[in-house]
Amino acid sequence: MKNSIWYWKSNQYPWSNGELHEKEEWKPYSDIENQIIEEAFVNNESEVELDNYMINLQQKIQLNKNDKTKQRQIKRSLNNNCTIQCLRDERFSVPHQLCEPFKEYIGYSKFFHEWNNKYVNESGGDLFESAAQGIVIEGGKVGKKVEAQWIAKQLVALKECHVKKVTEGLISLYTLETFLYKLINKTLRDEDLDKLDTLGPFCALLAYYLMYLSLQHDPNLVYHGLVYRGVTLDRGQIEQYERALGTIKKWTSFNSASKNRSLAQIYGNTLIIIQIQRPYSVYATEIASYSYFPIEEEVLILPGVRFLIEQVECINGKYNIHLIIQ
Repeated sequence: MKNSIWYWKSNQYPWSNGELHEKEEWKPYSDIENQIIEEAFVNNESEVELDNYMINLQQKIQLNKNDKTKQRQIKRSLNNNCTIQCLRDERFSVPHQLCEPFKEYIGYSKFFHEWNNKYVNESGGDLFESAAQGIVIEGGKVGKKVEAQWIAKQLVALKECHVKKVTEGLISLYTLETFLYKLINKTLRDEDLDKLDTLGPFCALLAYYLMYLSLQHDPNLVYHGLVYRGVTLDRGQIEQYERALGTIKKWTSFNSASKNRSLAQIYGNTLIIIQIQRPYSVYATEIASYSYFPIEEEVLILPGVRFLIEQVECINGKYNIHLIIQ
């Protein structure tokens, strides 16, 4: 299937027209910026707003909101395939702090536990509205108001859909290259309860529908086998794993891992090798078929899943850390 990709001219002197013998350079817009521009183009709109720019679709020009004299050319092209050649490092390669598996939080992170206690009676429709409102609030704080509004619009549209469509939509939104997944996982890693009301609803929706998809709709997506994460750990972090050999730990955020070892080991000085042994427990879901980036072969591991640290080895200057989810 052909996808429309929008680019902006990134040369130092974008209007030189070859006078400086500078090779043309073009950079793609972010996933959501591309969606926003394409929707406006298909609807024959003359102008569209992004967070930092206005896009004039008639003249094919990008204008800086703070200085309209700063302009760049834009172009649209058709792509047949996703061109990603490696895993996104902020998604697959962020190192996580090891946490003890406190009994009261078994199967959850503290963030999830607190949210469930606070909003145990929240209805499904209200949850979508709350998630959308929370994302708009947090997006505004990080200068991504327009991007957040687009995500919120897609999210609210899902609340009346069939469960399969809802799950596909949630996974797609989570896998887009946006501020959302980065902020969600930082919040979960930090156990930042100040964001319980704003990001808790989306986290709860994603976790619930991942489990429902795996158990009720398509049990084949419950993943067991090997997955990989390439990360950069300092000596102190590696020693933390070495000291914890034979013990049970957990991570508190959603964790993206890849079935593709070659892609995962491109990054960092450490390859985390995760063996998921229990095929009938919803610890990890194979989401590549619903992902915006299927070539990453992503398996998404739920927050709070416990693992055994089995082995830490150094081979030719690179560490392999073997974990088992039992």
